Amino acid sequence: MTDDNDATSRYRAPALEKGLDIIELLASSASGMSLTAIASTLGRSMGEIYRIALALEARGYIRRDQRSRPICADAEALRAVA
Repeated sequence: MTDDNDATSRYRAPALEKGLDIIELLASSASGMSLTAIASTLGRSMGEIYRIALALEARGYIRRDQRSRPICADAEALRAVA
């Protein structure tokens, strides 16, 4: 029999975890955040955050305000998958 903690650490999906961290952070932010603020808050590099954010935006999970440029979680998309 395997220990749950051992199995959890062995079968991690780091990219998925980063994406979920971003979505959860943005869902808790009323006014959105910049990529720099997201990277700083999560303790990740801008490159990591940028690549994951592009994928999340392409799939409609997050959106960028075209005027002021903060990134926000897309509430409708998140409700659809909940």
